[in-house]
Amino acid sequence: MKKRIIIFLSVVLLIISMLCIVYVVYSSNVEMKIDTNDKNIVSDLIDKYNNDEIVGVLEIPDVLKTVVVKHSDNDYYLTHNVKRKKSELGAVFMDYRVNPNDKKVLIYGHNSTRGNKLPFVELDKYVNKSFYDKHKVIYLYTKDGKMTFDIFSAYVEVSDFDYVNIDDYNGLTYLEHINKLKNKSNYDTGITLNKDSKIIILQTCNVESGYDGSMKNTLVMGVLR
Repeated sequence: MKKRIIIFLSVVLLIISMLCIVYVVYSSNVEMKIDTNDKNIVSDLIDKYNNDEIVGVLEIPDVLKTVVVKHSDNDYYLTHNVKRKKSELGAVFMDYRVNPNDKKVLIYGHNSTRGNKLPFVELDKYVNKSFYDKHKVIYLYTKDGKMTFDIFSAYVEVSDFDYVNIDDYNGLTYLEHINKLKNKSNYDTGITLNKDSKIIILQTCNVESGYDGSMKNTLVMGVLR
């Protein structure tokens, strides 16, 4: 069993490292106009892009707004956009192991060294509290409605990747695990977590600190209000 877990985590970390590939073109990216006032937003986007793997829309007001997709693995949308067309820029996608209503939702997206039209480029700005102070809320729109998350942690991870764990928290309880993630934050948000807290984790490669080939992942985490 331990060997299987190690192999699985190795695959997950490989996928995480692939998100750190830095692209310098954006001509193949899909421009998306999303009306978050649309009550049937997910169904309408599925029809618009002819993709039944669209599971939601992620929004941080005045920061980003993007479609979220989910495949049967975490590889496909590294190299395909929401129209399922080959694209170096990929898409913003949900971890295949989770669903939008799970207690821990992980969402991934590529970053870039240039001002490309990639939604998660903006996440690097959360290393500074001054940016967080102006953008504290994450919205996730799904077929079941709108969820509001208050950001409780933001930091750059370079070595400890157990935030991707879903059921096994290396001997910690779920509450101990999420409090560990909270305590790693670059700043205190004043938010208290409990054993029933539902959280969302947004991950992209960190390029603000300089890209040197190592895994440096910007993480922005929110708790369901």
